Amino acid sequence: MVGRRSSNCTIEHHTHCRNKNGNFSKIFKKAVRDIGRPELKFHNLRDTFALMRYLETRDIYQVSKELGHSSVKVTEKYLTHQLSMLEADFPSLARDYNAQKQAEKIMLGIP
Repeated sequence: MVGRRSSNCTIEHHTHCRNKNGNFSKIFKKAVRDIGRPELKFHNLRDTFALMRYLETRDIYQVSKELGHSSVKVTEKYLTHQLSMLEADFPSLARDYNAQKQAEKIMLGIP
């Protein structure tokens, strides 16, 4: 359920997620310390989900809904940073994204 505490965890309300051993965020902190990457935060999972889901669906409206954003503008802002990092690390994926974005503009008549 989006927006309410429930027994189900949702990507947009990870702070309410619990398991029988406690908070998932605490488990995540221990895991990143164990692998020597303490700079990683639980929110990085949300970032990764948003980027991977967008690349999978190419539907920013669906991703926005799944993240529980109030508007697609929030999602666009959020993904812009992630996509710039993707471009630096994986140029071929970024080229595919840029080609898709250009095609969307043409379809919408945006110069």
